Amino acid sequence: MDGHQNASVIQSQEATLQGSARRTDRQQRADPCLATTQAACCPVTIEASNAGAVDNLNQAVAMYRARCNPDCAGGICQPVPSRDCVPLPGSVSQGRCR
Repeated sequence: MDGHQNASVIQSQEATLQGSARRTDRQQRADPCLATTQAACCPVTIEASNAGAVDNLNQAVAMYRARCNPDCAGGICQPVPSRDCVPLPGSVSQGRCR
């Protein structure tokens, strides 16, 4: 696997793990989406109660940044924490931090 493919695989894993770290139960949490962690280039809002998913994301980000040296120049980061949980399609209780 060449360096570009390796970076693409790691970046894809980071995106998947970010989704898990952002998932929240809208009925269990009165104030979801108040925590943040660093993604490859920008901080992202996560759900702090997803400690395992957040740890996995942090490890993937560290690996991606170390191996792939992403170019983050000119990127526009969203304000964090978002304090905004949007419902997942077809679910009343499950959501995702924006």
